[in-house]
Amino acid sequence: AAYLSMFNFPLLEGDPATALTNPNTMVITEAAATRIFGKKEPMGQFVSIEPFGDVMVSGVAKDMPKNTHLKAEILVSYSTLTSHYGSSFTENKKDRYKFYNSYAYLQLAPNSHPSSVEAFLKRVAKEKYTMKGFHASFNLQRLDKIVPGPELENDMGNEWSYQEILLIGILPIIILFVACSNYVSLAISQSLKRMKEIGVRKVMGAKKRHIFFQFVLESTIIMLLSVVLSYWFFEIIRNETLSLTNETDMIDLNPGLGTFVGFIFFAILVGFLSGIVPALYFSRISPLLTLKGEEPQAKTRGLFSLRKLVITLQFMLSLGFTFAVLIMAQQYRYSVKYDLGFNQEKILNVDLQRADPQLVKNEFGK
Repeated sequence: AAYLSMFNFPLLEGDPATALTNPNTMVITEAAATRIFGKKEPMGQFVSIEPFGDVMVSGVAKDMPKNTHLKAEILVSYSTLTSHYGSSFTENKKDRYKFYNSYAYLQLAPNSHPSSVEAFLKRVAKEKYTMKGFHASFNLQRLDKIVPGPELENDMGNEWSYQEILLIGILPIIILFVACSNYVSLAISQSLKRMKEIGVRKVMGAKKRHIFFQFVLESTIIMLLSVVLSYWFFEIIRNETLSLTNETDMIDLNPGLGTFVGFIFFAILVGFLSGIVPALYFSRISPLLTLKGEEPQAKTRGLFSLRKLVITLQFMLSLGFTFAVLIMAQQYRYSVKYDLGFNQEKILNVDLQRADPQLVKNEFGK
């Protein structure tokens, strides 16, 4: 009952206060109920779960959202465990180290401090785990710091760590930097051909800020158009990308209002940063020199030095990506062609699920 109320699992059928109080009772999700019972009414039905025997469906909950680390489709009452093994099974020192995939959740009082609770848990660990050469300590982990969160042994839910998200975030930023470098280089080259246009505008009364905003606005509009085209490509490849791996089961790539606002703001930011270099240069240049088709040599050399720096960084990153792809391809070929020491053809790997191996062998032999 506390589990259902703490995590706010809305039940479509059953009473949250009593659904998980009795032994051999469970709550299942809509998807699990459809998969197990089809169109039959799931309430009151029994499912055999070893080693506990028949367990009755006492509640049906809504399907879990994709972004939760609690991916369970079936919740069995804790009293089922105690009724099967006995109420004192947690005191068995041999079983104490076998609690894998078991997690404890605490809801602290409003005025309590997590540090004091952690200090108490460490004292408990010191008293209970007295085995020589073995050290145990307990630490609290906030619910919103689980996914994403640090990489832990026997981690719960979807294993998306900060390191993985950082890596996934850095790669597109590097690719975007290469694209922006290419755009800056092309923008500078194109802008050098517009000297007379800028000179005419300045003679007609355009001020520095007008020239500056002209170049920045042009680059920003190009970036906004790029976002529109990118979204079109995204819609084409989204479902195929999600189907490539099970790691994306937790990801919902359906864009919302916040997504659109964020990418528009991002396009404006990238457009400003990409157009600021030629904008600063041409907003300061003398109109007389531009009408003559001449360029201040000192400033031009500085502009070309910036171009060389941008192009050099662009080539460095491109070569780095090329080498990374080649190394990954070689590693993949090595893993596929590696000799495991046995013939992998025509071999069927079957999970026996605690069945008698000889019995399974005999049934397959028939």
